[in-house]
Amino acid sequence: MSKSISPVLASGTIFGAALTASGVWYPSAVVAQMHLETQHVLKVFLTASATSAVALWTLERVGWVNCAPKKPSRLGWLGKYDGNIIGGLILGVGMTLSGACPGTVLVQVAMGVPSGLWALAGASLGGIYYTAVAKSMRRNTPTDDSSDARYSVQEKLNVDSSYVLLVFEVLAGAVITVATKLSPHRSRLLHPVTGGLVIGGGQLASLLLTKTPVGVSSAYEDLGRWFWYILRRQRGLKGTNNAPPVHSLIFASGIVLGSWILAQLRPGTSLADNFAVSPVRAAVGGAFLAFGARMAGGCNSGHGISGMSMFSVASIISVISMFAGGFGSAVFL
Repeated sequence: MSKSISPVLASGTIFGAALTASGVWYPSAVVAQMHLETQHVLKVFLTASATSAVALWTLERVGWVNCAPKKPSRLGWLGKYDGNIIGGLILGVGMTLSGACPGTVLVQVAMGVPSGLWALAGASLGGIYYTAVAKSMRRNTPTDDSSDARYSVQEKLNVDSSYVLLVFEVLAGAVITVATKLSPHRSRLLHPVTGGLVIGGGQLASLLLTKTPVGVSSAYEDLGRWFWYILRRQRGLKGTNNAPPVHSLIFASGIVLGSWILAQLRPGTSLADNFAVSPVRAAVGGAFLAFGARMAGGCNSGHGISGMSMFSVASIISVISMFAGGFGSAVFL
């Protein structure tokens, strides 16, 4: 087991350090982005996704990895991507409330942000609640047949992924350029493009070490699974022979460890953030983060960095919904 866990812990540690260095973990940065007061988070996010796309495309071409694009998250309520849309909206609201995302919550805890612990508590409860209602929440939906099992943009358009990669890089570069014109970099944080490249390096490390792309929100679902597993086991109920997986929890622990190590090596990484999130708001936002992310089948890292880099249609829809939920809720907060 140690042989399989060590690469996961190492990749989580590298990714945690990358998230910390980029500065996207500050509650003020997240909330300001949702209010369109600054574009730091957006520029980091797009740079990281574009860098990840190049890394993933290259490693797939040399045969190191073979990552399947994310499938639609179906609830069976409204359509093929209803889980991605509704879950993405809930996730965006949670980001505006808590000033975090499922991954940066862990960085906030490591960096001693007071609201981070409350957001983590809420996210843990959100994961526990999601695992309790997930099956009943999703109606019976038909399995995709071979004619409809096209989950990526290149599969939908029947073109080579290199063309999609080129278009994606151009579009990401154009949006980053416009965002820079509208919101020049003036803070003491690492330049957003540099921060995005660092996070893209974290994705590359995960692909090299574990041959899987990064994703954080599954840790909250697995935490919920462990909660119900232990509860059933204590009651002597059936169906407790197979324990839930731990790799996502190990990866999440690595994020905390990587963030803490970087803060010890570079004390200047942790700048004072005067923006305060109340405990209630952080906890409720954290619950929204975990529940929405699992309903959508991924979070900012799973959909935004990894899914987008695979040009998954479900991930693109989830990310658009996530920002729509964040921008929309910011109007009322």
